[in-house]
Amino acid sequence: MENNLLIWMEVGFNLLYLILIWGLVVLMRVRFDRVKEGQKNIANLFWVAVFTLAFGDTFHVGTRTVAYFLEGGLDASVSLFGASVGIVGWSALVTAVTVTIFYLFLLVIWIIRNQERVSAFVYLLFTVAGIRLGLLVLPENQWGQPVPVQPWSMVRNIPLFVLGVGVGVLFLWTAAAKKDRTYIWVGILILFSFLTYLPVVIFVQAVPLLGLLMIPKTIAYLGIGWLFYRSLYGEQRIPTGTGD
Repeated sequence: MENNLLIWMEVGFNLLYLILIWGLVVLMRVRFDRVKEGQKNIANLFWVAVFTLAFGDTFHVGTRTVAYFLEGGLDASVSLFGASVGIVGWSALVTAVTVTIFYLFLLVIWIIRNQERVSAFVYLLFTVAGIRLGLLVLPENQWGQPVPVQPWSMVRNIPLFVLGVGVGVLFLWTAAAKKDRTYIWVGILILFSFLTYLPVVIFVQAVPLLGLLMIPKTIAYLGIGWLFYRSLYGEQRIPTGTGD
């Protein structure tokens, strides 16, 4: 009964998340005309970033939800070109790619918004993103498995941690100097998402219940989306120290 309850909780949360994230995508497109002229470039970039995130999560979160109702559960597979493909594992590959691209978009937004020159640190972040994408295609990932295999799960996530934490620090660093509340909170939520993700990457194979930490991680992404939406698209804008 306890396992059934956890499954239904996950299914309910997954469906709610997908509704909210796609709702945000639609709202941003519908309200694009409310964006100030000087911010339309950033607004467009963030819309594409959230669309990319929603697209990838629909694969992973959506297939996990569907898999619970299939024979085999999370181990369920389909036949593709004569080969058996684990739907949960391979959908995780799509999410792994799209979340990396999401952070690349955030990095570009930070560069444009702050009119920053591309420093050695920023070049490093672009480089680790490329390394991350390269690692994802290697067979050691064993994407067909519903639970990530070690030590490769840790190996492929190290560049993502460097990228994400680096982007979070950049947002906090510049936003704190400008007393920009919106971007301060964006930076905090980015760092919080990786704080909750770290135990999952390291220990979920031994302690499956740690997978529940993906819930606050996912809520953090919704928070980031909502903050950008309020700042760029909403009628009521969050006060900032920069006057924008």
